[in-house]
Amino acid sequence: MNTQLEIAQSPEVLQRVITKLNLDKNPRFDPRQAKSGWWEKLTSLFGDSRSDAAQMTDTQVRQAIEETLKANMRARLLEQSYIVEIRYSSTSPQMAALISEALANSLIENDLNSKFEMTQQATNWMNERLVELRTALNDSEKSCSNSATARAWWIPVAW
Repeated sequence: MNTQLEIAQSPEVLQRVITKLNLDKNPRFDPRQAKSGWWEKLTSLFGDSRSDAAQMTDTQVRQAIEETLKANMRARLLEQSYIVEIRYSSTSPQMAALISEALANSLIENDLNSKFEMTQQATNWMNERLVELRTALNDSEKSCSNSATARAWWIPVAW
């Protein structure tokens, strides 16, 4: 079950949450939309490059949001159970609840997708094996049929 905790913080799960909640469009999460304070404005006058957020690519923004989610997220296993508790800390209780729920749903969706993929792989393998066995059966039937026909020519007939 510790793998569930790792999966909860995986890029796949976190990116699904970012997409579902449009966090890359949310000013609280997108560094490009962050309002700069007086310190940032003052240091930018002297060539401080800390305000490079405006030049970030979408991929970089999503990675930054992913790191923010990881930093504010807590996942743990409840004792003597298979239940994963997910908590998210935010100054907004509504945002914390939304993100916690989205993380839990994304983790469940990831688990279902994994099981579906395993089932698909098993089904594909079984179908391939079935084709192989049908071919072998057909070849065996032809071989038996040919042997029976060949023997029929050599059976002595009593007159």
